[in-house]
Amino acid sequence: MYALDESSIVAKTDAKGVITYVNDKFCAISKYSKEELIGKTHRIINSGYHPKEFFRDMWSTLTQGRIWRGEVKNKTKDGQYYWVETTIVPSLRNGQPFQYIAIRSDITERKLVEEELKHTLKELSDVQYALDESTIVAKTDARGVITYVNDRFCEISKYSREELIGKTHRVINSGHHPKPFFHEMWQTITSGNIWRGDVKNKTKDGHYYWVTTTIVPFVKDGVPIQYIAIRTDITDQKHKEELYRDREQLLSTTLNSIGDGIITTDQYGKVTFLNPIAESITGWTFEDAEGLDISELFVLINEDTGVEIENPVYNALRQGKIVGIDMNTLLINKKGIEIPIDDSAAPIIDQNGQVIGVVLVFRDMIERKRYEEKLKYNALHDMLTGLPNRRLFRDRLTKALINANRNHENLAVMFLDLDRFKFVNDTLGHDVGDLLLKNTADLLSSIVGSSGTVSRIGGDEFTIILEKVTKDEVAVNAQKIVDVFSYSLLNNAYEVIITLSIGISIYPSDGADLETLIKNADTAMYFAKEKRLNTFQFFTPDMNEILNHKRIIENALRHAIERNELELYYQPKYDLNTSKITGVEALSRWNHPERGTIPPAEFIPIAEETGLIVSIGEWVIREACKQLKKWESQFHFLLPLSINLSIRQFYDKNLILTIMRILEETGVKPHYLELEITESIMERADESLLILFQLKELGFIISIDDFGTGYSSLSYLKKLPIDTMKIDRSFISETDENHKDYKILSTIIHLAQSMEMNIIAEGIESEQQETALIQLGCTEGQGFFFSHPLNAEDFNEFYRTSIMNNG
Repeated sequence: MYALDESSIVAKTDAKGVITYVNDKFCAISKYSKEELIGKTHRIINSGYHPKEFFRDMWSTLTQGRIWRGEVKNKTKDGQYYWVETTIVPSLRNGQPFQYIAIRSDITERKLVEEELKHTLKELSDVQYALDESTIVAKTDARGVITYVNDRFCEISKYSREELIGKTHRVINSGHHPKPFFHEMWQTITSGNIWRGDVKNKTKDGHYYWVTTTIVPFVKDGVPIQYIAIRTDITDQKHKEELYRDREQLLSTTLNSIGDGIITTDQYGKVTFLNPIAESITGWTFEDAEGLDISELFVLINEDTGVEIENPVYNALRQGKIVGIDMNTLLINKKGIEIPIDDSAAPIIDQNGQVIGVVLVFRDMIERKRYEEKLKYNALHDMLTGLPNRRLFRDRLTKALINANRNHENLAVMFLDLDRFKFVNDTLGHDVGDLLLKNTADLLSSIVGSSGTVSRIGGDEFTIILEKVTKDEVAVNAQKIVDVFSYSLLNNAYEVIITLSIGISIYPSDGADLETLIKNADTAMYFAKEKRLNTFQFFTPDMNEILNHKRIIENALRHAIERNELELYYQPKYDLNTSKITGVEALSRWNHPERGTIPPAEFIPIAEETGLIVSIGEWVIREACKQLKKWESQFHFLLPLSINLSIRQFYDKNLILTIMRILEETGVKPHYLELEITESIMERADESLLILFQLKELGFIISIDDFGTGYSSLSYLKKLPIDTMKIDRSFISETDENHKDYKILSTIIHLAQSMEMNIIAEGIESEQQETALIQLGCTEGQGFFFSHPLNAEDFNEFYRTSIMNNG
């Protein structure tokens, strides 16, 4: 008993559990005195830790006379807890317990260790669960062969456990990392050290994913026996990083390749970046400029005043908004060169709304200024000749008028037009036409010099402004141009004679404003062309009256056909030897409701000029063919009928189709129609030959009218399919053999005879003229000596009388 008292915590109770004895160790551990314990039950030290069932099982064992062993958590007097390993032995009398001896050993420290271990194990269990749930876990043996994978590993790799266990991690190798990457990894973990890094793997179906990996070696006797790899999926993070890097690369490439200069600063105006364009313009490299104040490398001055301008970077920093500069701003670069620039400075604002820097964007404006100047020049000058164009001409004329009005001085406006330019352009080509225009511009500029402004306002039209001049001085200048300007332009085998027609208006007598002066100069040029080529004409007030009259004629002429105001007259042709009618020429007359009969000489040129001649010509052909059919019905035979084709009508693309349609409508055969053309078709000889041969093949009779008044080329004349040559009336007025017109007449007749053409003389007005023509060999003619042009009704009567008299 002594030994137990010394080594154990001992207590005795009676059969009811009332304490009858405790040793010193009991009192020491429970903090109660013996007096406080004797007579009490063990409830006094009950900690409340164990449930009622615990004590019920204990008493059941003891009351059956059996020993009970267990671990009990008790509570001291001062509320502290302690654990005891307890053995309770019942003392029996007559087979029934009459007392219990409880022998206890203090196991508090062991229990604390156990509880700590249990807690630790619980935490480890929780950690393992959390790892399994949230991370990708794998275990391998010392050779790297997989021995365990969790569900997350299978999910991300798309492999099953069966497909992974027994394999190495090469099964998910993406091929992204080089061999040294894995060599360094194995070197680390085989040395017993933990390895950490990001690894790109490949799933079973070929997709790629990134994991951040920690590999922990488990070492025994200094040698790793297995490895646990704990991974976290960072694929999204890597994609964001790649996207960020791509954006960074794109931004870097953009900033370095953009055509503008880019400089960035911090919130203090210190340089943080220059792109290559900015380096080129400023002359500073990024290495030299980084950290410098922006004012040191970006010095700005006003182009007009030379005064330094505040740097827009400081304004952007202060105001927190985009700031620009004036267009007339110069940058002084590192070498001191002044460069015109355009720029703007924009603040860099963080997520808190604070300005943390500035982006300065600028460009070298030298090329733009040159381009703008070129555009401005092109907008005001003719591209072919380099002369001022219509816009600049009007601008300079406006300024000249202001000066003339202020100083009470005269001013002249000349309108110049190249004669027969369209013919040159059409026959020799646009290259020759362009050369002609350039030579014209050079020649005019050299004649006028600094005393005036020469402009090309379009096509073959030029203008000259002469300031501070009298009318006589203007006339001298105009005559000088006319005299000097008749020049030849050689182009291979061609020689072109160029002449000008000039119209002139004078300020203030011919107009006090720009529009009036221009209009009147143009009007005068029109009259110069009508008068004769290569001349000049001053404006006179009656010119407007004449033009107004022409406009009235033109407007009325447009409605003449639909109002049946046009009428055909017929003039007979005679055999000069027999006095018999050989044919008839159709001539148009206009019976104006107010002015009466208007002669062809007054309205045909206007019709030709306006293009109305084409529709009038079609009407003439149709009416003449209708009349032919009427004569056939009346006289039972047809006379050849001559119809004049104007130059504009001749070149109408529908000419042949129109004539053939009319013949089909009226039933007239082509060989009864004689088509009269003028020598002016020689200006487009090749085209004319084609048209004439087509008409000839269709059966028409072709005659050339007013021969001798134009510019016939004998080499072309002999090629033309001409049946008849009509001699102009101007050559038959003289019958004196010594007169030059008589000699020309003789030459023309012999020429026609040599070319086997019929000859008809126009405008015969006397018997003497008829006799002279017969003597020269001309056998056919027409004129007032025989008959004036007659309307259809009068001609019918005239023809009947002629038949009766001449058979």
